[in-house]
Amino acid sequence: MSRDSSEEPSDVQRHLQEVMRVTKINDLLRLFISLFLFEICISNIRSRTATGREDYGYSYQFADGRMVHISDQLSLRNALLTHCDRLSNKFLPYLKESLNQRSIVSAVSHLSDGVVRVMLKNDVTVRKARVKTKSNYLNVIVGTKSKPSLRSQFSPSEDAIRIILDGDKRNVTFDFDCFESALGHTLHSLTKDWLEIAFAVYISDICVRRNPDLSRRLHILIPVRHLGTWSKVTTQLERTVSILARDNVRIHFVKKRGKCDPISLLESSPNENECVCLLSGGLDSAAGAAFILEKGLKPLFVSYSPGGILTTIQTGLLAGLAQEKDTTLRRLTVPWQARRTGAYGLVKQKDSLLYQHLRSFFYLSLATAAAVESRCSDVYICENGPTAINPLIAESHVNTRTVHPLFLDYYQTLVRSIFAIPITIRNPFLYKTKGQLSRYLVNRKLTSLIPLTNSCFYYYGIKPYAQQHFDIKDYAGKHDGDCLPCIIRRVSLHYANVPDGYDDYLTDVFNLFDSPVFRTLPDRSLQTLVRIADLLRFAQYLSNLHPHELITHFPDLFPYAQGIDYDKLTEMYRRYSKEILDCFRSKSSQELRHVFGAVLNPDVSHVSV
Repeated sequence: MSRDSSEEPSDVQRHLQEVMRVTKINDLLRLFISLFLFEICISNIRSRTATGREDYGYSYQFADGRMVHISDQLSLRNALLTHCDRLSNKFLPYLKESLNQRSIVSAVSHLSDGVVRVMLKNDVTVRKARVKTKSNYLNVIVGTKSKPSLRSQFSPSEDAIRIILDGDKRNVTFDFDCFESALGHTLHSLTKDWLEIAFAVYISDICVRRNPDLSRRLHILIPVRHLGTWSKVTTQLERTVSILARDNVRIHFVKKRGKCDPISLLESSPNENECVCLLSGGLDSAAGAAFILEKGLKPLFVSYSPGGILTTIQTGLLAGLAQEKDTTLRRLTVPWQARRTGAYGLVKQKDSLLYQHLRSFFYLSLATAAAVESRCSDVYICENGPTAINPLIAESHVNTRTVHPLFLDYYQTLVRSIFAIPITIRNPFLYKTKGQLSRYLVNRKLTSLIPLTNSCFYYYGIKPYAQQHFDIKDYAGKHDGDCLPCIIRRVSLHYANVPDGYDDYLTDVFNLFDSPVFRTLPDRSLQTLVRIADLLRFAQYLSNLHPHELITHFPDLFPYAQGIDYDKLTEMYRRYSKEILDCFRSKSSQELRHVFGAVLNPDVSHVSV
């Protein structure tokens, strides 16, 4: 595109022109070589994401697993630039000499000589240094093998946690009895390996503390029966786990004593119309259970629970569904417990923005094990689209990837590699909002199931919280009302025209200023206001911005995974934003409308960036 000759050059152009006047050709060549080498290094490091390693090619990243602190990235990038500058100085004479040659053969010869003498010699030195400093660090040890006996192969941390699955010293309770009782046969030894690995990964997530910058290493030693099988998929397993929790994951396998069943015993034709479906006790899983039964499938519902109120919620929901459908439903509940005190007691990490992000790996692994042993080819994990993709709605949030399409894609590939069975992981609600799932239940006259479900983050602490701050004894509800899942639940029920009195919430976020905790817990109330502001601003962006602009502001809105329909995703996000804005505009008090008037005023359509 031509520029008018009368147009004055910009300040940037004038600066570049001045730099070019004073810069010598040698400096330009040296700069070119240095930056060229730097880009090759970054490209090489970035390509290693295929093995689950971090990507230092971006200023920040969550895309492929480990969260890397920006200071670490800048340190490496600066070190690389310095190293490339040194190489550039050494290589420059060879480049200049090649430019003086009259024949191409001679020029290439000089360049090749420089590559061999400068680049390859350096590469050999780096590789030797890497081999010399390699260490098999461990901070999680599964089993009772002593640290001194491990030091010939590994470098166990002094504060490495122990996960002891069996024997007199065991500090967790996780047995195969519930599986074998529900399925009517003994589990295959490869399935036992799979369950123990998934459980060890989950317990590691709970107990290994994060650094102040939220980074963390999970380097786990796990004994397995089928060592050959697991050694082949180690990289796939590490990558799949790291995607969920953004951790630096390394898993080391050693041989475990015990019977190894022939892999051929798992090979058989899948049972028609049978499937495995996860049942968490949430509203989405209730809709998913109804959806699967409507399709005429015969599901085995799988739940996990450490006991307490969650088991009660799941049991009540399934009983209610069975009553509505006038049928008997099969269910497998997998309990587990961890010992917190005594020798090898397991202590939960302190509250963190990234907490229990590997729960879904364990949860989905239970369903997969049931599917393998039941000869079912389909595993259903039902979650609405916005929650499944769960994009960052603001910088103050850290999103989970519980049912993220990329995670499910990697997970399915991993499972098929291990068991050589064409199991498919399905989320039928990827393009649906929670409001649509609520309406699905209402339209099928299953509204009675809604009060039996739970959406709250803090359901386990509702009773003492209600008594302490609301003076309500023996509170029978399950929702605090002001966590993000509770807010989204209220939005969805509003969309489905479910009456207000049909559900329970300690805090009415639409009348937040009248809530007892607004004065008694000002910090919590401020967090709730920020949460509402972030959600409304996000909804307004979704409503007003073009899809190309959305990608710029929220790149994780449109994940790259197999089979994704981006047009359907865009439509789903539009519906989601409309549900949020319509609900808040309809239900908010005058005080709340005053605070968020710029968004809650229907006439406002401008989004400031």
